[in-house]
Amino acid sequence: MHKKAVDTGTDPFRVLSDDVLEHILSLLPGDEALQTCVLGTQWRDLWRRKTSLRFIFENWSNFSRERFNKLVKLITHLRGDASLTNCQINPYSDEDYINFTEAKPLVEYALKCRVEKLSICASDILYEPLLVNDSPLISRHLRTIEFGFLDVVGSSVDFSGCPVLEELTIERCYVDAGKICSNSLKHMWLIGHCTFSEDNHIPITAPRLISLELGSFQCLTPSLEEMPLLEKASILLGNGCYNVCHSDHKCGGCSHKKCLLLNGLSSVVDLKLIATPKLLTLKIDFPENFVGREGSRQSFVCPPHLVVNIKCRKVDNGVHKILDVLRTCGILPEQISIKCHDRT
Repeated sequence: MHKKAVDTGTDPFRVLSDDVLEHILSLLPGDEALQTCVLGTQWRDLWRRKTSLRFIFENWSNFSRERFNKLVKLITHLRGDASLTNCQINPYSDEDYINFTEAKPLVEYALKCRVEKLSICASDILYEPLLVNDSPLISRHLRTIEFGFLDVVGSSVDFSGCPVLEELTIERCYVDAGKICSNSLKHMWLIGHCTFSEDNHIPITAPRLISLELGSFQCLTPSLEEMPLLEKASILLGNGCYNVCHSDHKCGGCSHKKCLLLNGLSSVVDLKLIATPKLLTLKIDFPENFVGREGSRQSFVCPPHLVVNIKCRKVDNGVHKILDVLRTCGILPEQISIKCHDRT
């Protein structure tokens, strides 16, 4: 005859340290982490002190949209405004389109909890992207921001209200803003085939920027303002980007600003300019639109230690155009290195 197990009334996990339990909590989706509160006061206290939250709809046990929203409200209510180091927000599903009104309460909650790293994404589904509304983020604690698969419009990329922000990633987003600006930003990644405005060169103002990666993008190139501390830059020019628009009136006279993409790179030590194989026309070297009048070379002062590495399949007409642009900007031939890797 089997003996019935005796209920000791103790938590079998009490022998584990708080560090181990916190690690277990960090591996659980938000809904499952919340359920650990019924295991005892130790779990509940650890859950409330949890410094990383992931509001990701598709990972939350196949909840309905209504159930997801109720659970989010419960979590934020029980947890209070305890500090956060990391918060991931992705309330997007492949069943319906949402806008920023559903994500906004989560963003506001994260900012209330003094979050240091904030990630907002509309997953990897290329339908209607989540829309970030026309209001800037304001936080004295944000150090890292990541936007993915969003419509970023208006002043939503004005980070002047985030005085300690150091890292910004904008990936596969549509960006149509007056400017991208931050006085504290040190590292910026604009990657994953972002689409910029067709009507205006979006200024990037980041005077303390140290590194910049601009991946393949669509439409008008951004206008790089003065970046005296910039040391490393990687620019990938795809076949969908162009430097000068068709109408000079649309973008405030961009054809007289010389090479908008290169103007902010004068202090860079490590510069990579990469063109995709499908790039047929590089619209940054038309004499009447770029070189301008006599003395235009003085607008771009290159340091003598600058080295430009060009990697290409072969030295074709596109590469010669890039060389012409670099020479016009005052870069000497001995500062340019060309490496061919023709694939047959």
